[in-house]
Amino acid sequence: MQLVGDVAKACAFVSYCGPFNSPFRAKLTNEYFGEDLIARGIPLTEGLEMTSFLVDQATIGTWNL
Repeated sequence: MQLVGDVAKACAFVSYCGPFNSPFRAKLTNEYFGEDLIARGIPLTEGLEMTSFLVDQATIGTWNL
């Protein structure tokens, strides 16, 4: 069940990544948060995209308009 790791990673993203630019957010999300979950043995989805996990496609479409 990867939902636990996915939600933990999303919570860390929302809590800590707000003030940073996109490249640094990606580094935090993938290298720090993801590797920490793996080191702790918490299962997570590999290659999880935070945007698609946190919002639906209609919202993303609105952003693009």
